[in-house]
Amino acid sequence: MPMLAFFIELLLVHYTTQSSAGIQAVCGGDVSLPCRYEDIESINFISVTWYKLNNQSRNGIILRKKRENRTTAFTSARASDFGDKYSLMLRNVTPEDSGNYDCYIAANIGGTNRNSYVYLTVQDCVTPTTSSPPPNAQVIGVITSRRSKQRERSGFL
Repeated sequence: MPMLAFFIELLLVHYTTQSSAGIQAVCGGDVSLPCRYEDIESINFISVTWYKLNNQSRNGIILRKKRENRTTAFTSARASDFGDKYSLMLRNVTPEDSGNYDCYIAANIGGTNRNSYVYLTVQDCVTPTTSSPPPNAQVIGVITSRRSKQRERSGFL
């Protein structure tokens, strides 16, 4: 009996957890988060839903039912779309998009629901700096190199 309980526990752990993959993205870029199943079309499922995990809650982003091939976006979600093999397409990402995402595959009756987790890291946005000083800045001195001072002293300026 204890061996059977151990076996069932191993099966539950196997089917309810998947390793989390990491994706790096550049601020302002587009990114595709894969739903990590080799041949997702061969799985007997009802729908695929993408969630963003925040602390203890998960916020729905987008859902697609397999038979209807219709996509539904959640009202509070950021703009997104499905890509190849039910990947999540996020455009113009910002650091606020960083976090853990869950690709949830809802199985038909008798099947097993599946989760695939992806961690997205978006680099900080960098604002280009200007080379000219602000209009109200004052120039208080000029920096010269040793060579220019030597030229000045020798009269080659």
